[in-house]
Amino acid sequence: MRERRKNCFDLFRVPPSKTAATLVFGGDVMLGRSCAAKIENGVDPFAGVAAELRGASFAAANLECTISDLGESAKRYAFRAPATSAQLLRSAGFRAMGLANNHALDFGSTALQDCAARLIQEKIEPVGVAKTGSNTCEPSFFSVLDGKKIALLAISAVGPAARIDRANLNSAIATAHSHADFVVCLVHWGIENSENITDEQRELARWLIDHGVDVVVGSHPHCVQSLDFYHGRPIAYSLGNLVFDGAPTVASWNRGALLKVGLNEDAKISSASLIAVILQDGLPQMDVTESDRFGSR
Repeated sequence: MRERRKNCFDLFRVPPSKTAATLVFGGDVMLGRSCAAKIENGVDPFAGVAAELRGASFAAANLECTISDLGESAKRYAFRAPATSAQLLRSAGFRAMGLANNHALDFGSTALQDCAARLIQEKIEPVGVAKTGSNTCEPSFFSVLDGKKIALLAISAVGPAARIDRANLNSAIATAHSHADFVVCLVHWGIENSENITDEQRELARWLIDHGVDVVVGSHPHCVQSLDFYHGRPIAYSLGNLVFDGAPTVASWNRGALLKVGLNEDAKISSASLIAVILQDGLPQMDVTESDRFGSR
């Protein structure tokens, strides 16, 4: 039998690892204004993406509103969601929501803590908000594989919730690694309505990965920014909007993405890709025709 000629690239070929768990992340979720009216009329804002969210081992997003009837606001843009919103988030499949953003304190700290409590009541972990005797950088932990855990952190570089103390953050990442096999950081940053990634975003993303974060998930620009990889770890600079009304004629506002990350049995990345979402009246639908233009690995 003729011996197969050895290809010089064979040494660099790695068999694809089997995906044992999937993590799905969404962008900005704002359940106030016209979305609140839809919710009160019995509409499920996540119905169009429910299959992806509920089919994941773990799902999280950035909550860009307050689920509370407490507090008042003098801000022009202050977002309050109906009390039933926490139940809808749970039924959609979310296990955590990031609260580190420029709208977290729209109605004050009491309303923020009330929002966190309502999420906890629905078994959704509020991440990026200080708990009693702790700080906003404290990681939360979730089981996604037998004997394996992921850690989730949430930080903001914009608005009143912007408290990035890198020494404190480095300590939080170390704590995350000591109790988990995989670390994800949600980051609220960048420039609104701009697809351009800033130098500050790029530097912070790489700093996070250099210090032990495995996936960086961005929000705030309200449009999709590119999926990048640094040392083999994905950086989704902005996933755009997942649920958000307010700009029906702005194409970029109404095109979002879900980040889908596959993990193998050792809690190592087996795949990473963006799945396109299109918003109709502020509510998301899957957009399979656009997903191919997004990067993946």
